[in-house]
Amino acid sequence: MSREDHRRHDALLAKIQELEKSIPKRERISTPDIILWCLAGVMAVGLYLAPDKTPLRICIGLACMALLAIHPTLHLPWIMDADSKGKKILCSFVAMLGMILSILLYGW
Repeated sequence: MSREDHRRHDALLAKIQELEKSIPKRERISTPDIILWCLAGVMAVGLYLAPDKTPLRICIGLACMALLAIHPTLHLPWIMDADSKGKKILCSFVAMLGMILSILLYGW
């Protein structure tokens, strides 16, 4: 390749790198959110293995599971990447409803 070709190539490469910097990167699920979900899972196993399953203890355990899962559920990438505020609220509502329903089904 000639020097002119190298210059064009370098200029195009610099433009591509500049464009890549301006594109927001898709955020992954963070480590603290994974830890919170794992703790909610540990609560589920603890509820299952508990020898004394009174309704009060089960309700408290299910409430703790829900509290541990709220933050990671609201910070899922498909919720955080929503285009508009209305879409973000709708996605959050659907995710929270799914999370609460799954916890209630587990408790039932």
